[in-house]
Amino acid sequence: MAAIFTPENIVAFLLISSFTAMFHLRWDRQSISIGPTILTTLGIFFCFLGIALGLLDFDANDVKGSLPQLLQGIRTAFWASVYGIGMALTIKGRRALFGTPALREGQTTGVTLGDVADQLARLNRAIAGDDDSTLISQIKLARSDSNERLGRLQVSFDNFVKVMAEANSKALIEALSNIINDFNNQLKEQFGENFKQLNSAVEKLVVWQAEYKSQLSDLITQETATRESMKIAADQFSTVVKLSETFSKTASDLSTLLNSLEIQKEQLLTLLRLLSDLVKEASGAVPKIEPSIIEMVRQISSGVVDSQKKLTAVLEEYARTTKENDQTFRTLLKAQMEAANKDLNSHIKQMSEDTKKQVVLLDKALQDELTKSIESLGKQLTALSQKFVQDYTPLTEQLRKLATELGRR
Repeated sequence: MAAIFTPENIVAFLLISSFTAMFHLRWDRQSISIGPTILTTLGIFFCFLGIALGLLDFDANDVKGSLPQLLQGIRTAFWASVYGIGMALTIKGRRALFGTPALREGQTTGVTLGDVADQLARLNRAIAGDDDSTLISQIKLARSDSNERLGRLQVSFDNFVKVMAEANSKALIEALSNIINDFNNQLKEQFGENFKQLNSAVEKLVVWQAEYKSQLSDLITQETATRESMKIAADQFSTVVKLSETFSKTASDLSTLLNSLEIQKEQLLTLLRLLSDLVKEASGAVPKIEPSIIEMVRQISSGVVDSQKKLTAVLEEYARTTKENDQTFRTLLKAQMEAANKDLNSHIKQMSEDTKKQVVLLDKALQDELTKSIESLGKQLTALSQKFVQDYTPLTEQLRKLATELGRR
């Protein structure tokens, strides 16, 4: 109802209502004669006035903005015409129900009944005749013209919306393509060098693995040799210990022998002294046996000296052998200890180098993982860009359909 009572319609309704009230209050034959004609003419006037006002500010370049004003003017035209014809029908209905009013005193007839009939016939022809100038024909023509104009406006608006949608979608797709291409180029520039470094690092890692495998094999071989050397040294040390025990036992036996020899020496010396005394005492009595005794003493002395020499030689040989064995044992033990110490230092140094390499490898692995993460991020961004481009076409179609539906409404 708010769309009916526009300012233009209110003015038309008030003016037509004023004339209608005047004709009903006056209610004479002149009012019956000219009232419907005037009211109908006013309705037609406001009909064309509404159409003219709607087309007055119509802008062909802004169809969407001018279309509501045109529709408002057409609405004013039709409602004013309907109201004017309705008010004219009230006069005709009152005449039909209550008849023609009587002439007042001093009032002339003005027109005859035939004139009224002729006027009614002309009015009927003017309203519903076959001529193009009749009211109904004019209304039909105005309605057809309005429908035709509205159709052309709708077609123009649809074409405009279609062209704008295509132009906007094309421009947006081109802009997105340029942005995505720039984005991909920047990704290539930023991560291309990192990929090259990654390939070089992988190649170096493969070479290092081969070298590390060889070094590990050598280290295992050295460790095996060291273990064997330590085993041999342990065996030799056990042998030396056993020999030392033998030497100790031999030394103990020799000590006992020396003690026995010393006792025998003392006994021989005592015997010799006794014998010497005996010889001195018997030197005068037995001069003949002196040479024999002297020879016997000489032989005994020679035997004792030989025994002492042999014993001394044995002791010297034993001392020399013991000294050589001790020196050999010391040298062997020192060599084995130096070799073990050297192997231990080598193992410690190798373990330090391996630990350092493991730290370097850990750092490198962290860098590789970071590079892989960045590469994965680049791939995800690329996939997201491609997905955005793929999803944009259906979105454009939906926007175009939505714009078309809004234009139709």
